[in-house]
Amino acid sequence: MGALIRDDGFLVALVVAAIGAAFAWWCAAHTGLTIPVPAVTVLAALAGLRADHHLSFSLVLGLALLALAAWSSRAGAGVVTGGIAVVAGSVILVSAYPDGLATWVVAVVLLALVPLAPLVELRARRWGSPAPAVLFLAAFGVYACVPDTEFVLPILAAALATAFLAPLPERAVTQLGTGVVAALLVWTTGIEGFARPGSVIGAIGCVAALALFPALPERRPLPRSFWVSAAATVLLVLWCSRVAGFVDSGWLAAFLTAVGFAVALVVAIAVSGTTRLRRRPS
Repeated sequence: MGALIRDDGFLVALVVAAIGAAFAWWCAAHTGLTIPVPAVTVLAALAGLRADHHLSFSLVLGLALLALAAWSSRAGAGVVTGGIAVVAGSVILVSAYPDGLATWVVAVVLLALVPLAPLVELRARRWGSPAPAVLFLAAFGVYACVPDTEFVLPILAAALATAFLAPLPERAVTQLGTGVVAALLVWTTGIEGFARPGSVIGAIGCVAALALFPALPERRPLPRSFWVSAAATVLLVLWCSRVAGFVDSGWLAAFLTAVGFAVALVVAIAVSGTTRLRRRPS
């Protein structure tokens, strides 16, 4: 805890995100303005990276293109426009890596960015108000996985502050830009985890696990199937972070990550099938 408090990037991101979260609460209570929570997270994280002298033009430009892709998908601008923005943004993001980073790391991160950014963006539309807490889960998983944490600390701080927006009603916030936060997390895995190849794979698995988080049902109380699927996602993040991510071999980490995803998928399918059977009229 002391190391976190002494880190300038963590403190700056925490303060900026807290101010943004307070503004979102105020808007929800007094105006009709809808706040994109992921935008608060990204801006606070970038402020923290700037405080630690880790911010670059390529990083900002790549994230901006991914944000454009997220907006275009909501605005109905077309798959081609969004796809071009995703690919261009992902390529520019990996170009922001410092010289000397292993080629395989750059390739793995790029291959993960292109599908994960739009996939998480689409899935977040169904998460409802818990979305900020779900992002914090991924950020914590990456933080607990990688051997170096200078870059991920500001993202963790920003996600921690904005997680308190989870109780806000859906009409008061929007999850537009969640894929951008996921992309920023994936990008950090390459630069923070290259010293232990398995951590790169495990940390990416923590972000990819978000795709399995269940949609928030409309009925209350929440059904048991939702809690089981949500718990499976949490356990999958922990598995990728503390088991797959802690082996030295990237190949072994990939195998362990695949095993974790296979088990989580089986649980999700089983729960979904049970729910359908219960709803079927006799």
